[in-house]
Amino acid sequence: MTTIPPGSGFPRWRRLPAALLLLLASSGCASYVWHHPDKELSALPTESYACEQEAARLYPAAFVNQFEPGVQGPVRTQCQTHAANGTTTCVSLPGASIPPRSEIIDANYYNRNHAFSSCMNARGWRLIPQNGL
Repeated sequence: MTTIPPGSGFPRWRRLPAALLLLLASSGCASYVWHHPDKELSALPTESYACEQEAARLYPAAFVNQFEPGVQGPVRTQCQTHAANGTTTCVSLPGASIPPRSEIIDANYYNRNHAFSSCMNARGWRLIPQNGL
């Protein structure tokens, strides 16, 4: 029975899917580790890499521009009537403004990480709480 924290001792680029799964699977301060009941620790890098490759083949990086339009609140007009001369003075104030926003995202990011997790699970690996060993 072998366990290892996802990505421990592996190159940084290979830790990304495991780190995401760790983040998604964790709640509070709990930490999770990959565990396989029948395989040695030495099998994890090979199987993890194969799953990363398969997930990347199924869901390659697809960078898109995600755009959120800006919002302009309504104009507010405040009027005041002067008792001395009976005139009314109005002042219009612009509404709140939220500028438009855009960012480049990888549209396949979550699907790729789900495919990675599914592949690892199909190979018998499970993310379990570190204190649950």
